[in-house]
Amino acid sequence: MGTFLSVFGIGVLLAGLVYIAAERYFTYNAFCQKRFFPVCTLLSLLLAICLSRVNTLIFGGFMTRQRSFLSLYPYDYTVLGFLIGAFLGAWIAAYLCHEKVLIALDILPFAFLGSLTIERIFEVFSDFGWGALVYDSRWQFFPLSTADMYGQYHLSVFFFEAAAALILFILLPKNKIGTGKSFFMGMLVFSLSQMFFESLRSETLRFGFVRIQQAECFLIVLVLTLTQIRYLGTRRGIGLAVLTLILLAVMIFCEYALDKLTEIPTLVIYLIMCLSLTATGIIIARTTHGGFEHVK
Repeated sequence: MGTFLSVFGIGVLLAGLVYIAAERYFTYNAFCQKRFFPVCTLLSLLLAICLSRVNTLIFGGFMTRQRSFLSLYPYDYTVLGFLIGAFLGAWIAAYLCHEKVLIALDILPFAFLGSLTIERIFEVFSDFGWGALVYDSRWQFFPLSTADMYGQYHLSVFFFEAAAALILFILLPKNKIGTGKSFFMGMLVFSLSQMFFESLRSETLRFGFVRIQQAECFLIVLVLTLTQIRYLGTRRGIGLAVLTLILLAVMIFCEYALDKLTEIPTLVIYLIMCLSLTATGIIIARTTHGGFEHVK
């Protein structure tokens, strides 16, 4: 079942690319003499799979390194590695086909969020994507919680992630393809929301109390912020970068508090986390230009 889910997620990504490109891109130009789409799709999928596995090999510990590179276990692959690989493949494809990079980057968020929605839902058939144990019988029902083989109920984090991905897919601004705004907003909101969901997951890549994919999401947000300095000017750009670093400090405190400061109620910690992530996203979205027209 795990192998099927992994292949299914990749297939949905491919289908999403076909649909989005057919509906939105063919009205834009000649599609680079129709070479760009197959090259972009193949490279994106290839690098997505490779980087998804490499991310686990680097941070996943001893056991995952004992399995082959093309492991059949779905938890030997990571969403963030898949995401980074997909966009890297699109970037390389644009370079090889002499196409505008921003066209590829603006198409991919729709396909990624659409496929992620379905992949997360199908995690109901697996034994990961769970959060903390739910002891109160009033909350022991799907989709809020999921029972394991022993009859113990766990928070259904995967379902919340699926709902978030679907909402982002629907609300993602339908800007003109090639401006970079769909890519910017899609990656910004996804990364901020995933930082919260990674904190809820019981099984995730960790180094001490540091959650690897949470840190990778933060780096994406920081890079997106730094790309806007050209439009904001040095002073405002540095101020926004400092704001992002403050978010990092808050996230480190929250993760440390969840692990060590048991006297602080968990609900209070997650409230602080949600407020800081939401405030950061709103400030960045309202302050920045949110595009990359200078990228060629």
